Amino acid sequence: MKNFLDKDFLLDTETAVRLYENAVEGLPIFDFHCHLDPQEVWENKSYENITQLWLGGDHYKWRTM
Repeated sequence: MKNFLDKDFLLDTETAVRLYENAVEGLPIFDFHCHLDPQEVWENKSYENITQLWLGGDHYKWRTM
C-alpha cells in the first residue's frame, strides 16, 4: 500500500513520476493566488498552534468570520 503523503503524492502513473522527476522536480513553486507569506514558506516557519497557521494573515478567512 502506498503511503499517503510520500514523495510521489498525486503522481499516479510511472509517466507522471518520470515527467515530474525529469522536468519540474527542481523548479520553484509559483502560486499566484496563495494565502501564505512566501518568506514564511522559504524560511520553513513554525507556528505555535494550528490557529496561528490557519488564521494568521489570511484576510479572507477573517472577513468570512
